[in-house]
Amino acid sequence: MSSLEAMAGLWADVRQLLLPANCVWCQRPGSWACVPCQVRVRAAGPATVTSGELLVTTAATYRELAPAILGYKERGVTALADFLADRLTAAVAQQALAAAVLVPIPTTACARRRRGADLVAELAVAVAGELGWQYRADLIWRGTRKQQKRLTGSDRYRNMINAFMVRPGVSFADETVVLIDDVLTTGATLTAAATALLSAQAGRITGAVLAKSS
Repeated sequence: MSSLEAMAGLWADVRQLLLPANCVWCQRPGSWACVPCQVRVRAAGPATVTSGELLVTTAATYRELAPAILGYKERGVTALADFLADRLTAAVAQQALAAAVLVPIPTTACARRRRGADLVAELAVAVAGELGWQYRADLIWRGTRKQQKRLTGSDRYRNMINAFMVRPGVSFADETVVLIDDVLTTGATLTAAATALLSAQAGRITGAVLAKSS
């Protein structure tokens, strides 16, 4: 971890100590995620969708989970991590797999520096620990790409062609793999990641995300 990443993580911790904890959904004081709002979000998922040829399970709708996702990723409210990991675990469990290797979609270098951590990877570690499955961060970026959120649907797919590769010398021979990400939009990122894993002889590949944008 670089010094900039360490400072970003420290600043996030300091902000949580200095700022009052109000529920990210209803603003009720006392907790970043009050019990009634947690119950409502749990009732909103998980659900199963298809993205191209991939089966993907989502923890909840983006409308329901966006306050927690943005609070965790952009505001640095790490106190939301346990709730998000719980919801992501439910999404993975929805697939009823006997076992699988959890592989996170890696964050970009720029986002990692800004946030002080790879937050999707941290959630994937928590889910792997809860399920007792393997966690392998062996998917890496190949070069740099434009920011997906600024592109149209078709441009996103073109932007992600050959975007990922598996670390040299690593094999996923016949492994069942669940790709982990935060938000599913067009599916371009998961598709590119699955393509890279297939090149490393992966067997069955599915995805699990916190939310699907509408």
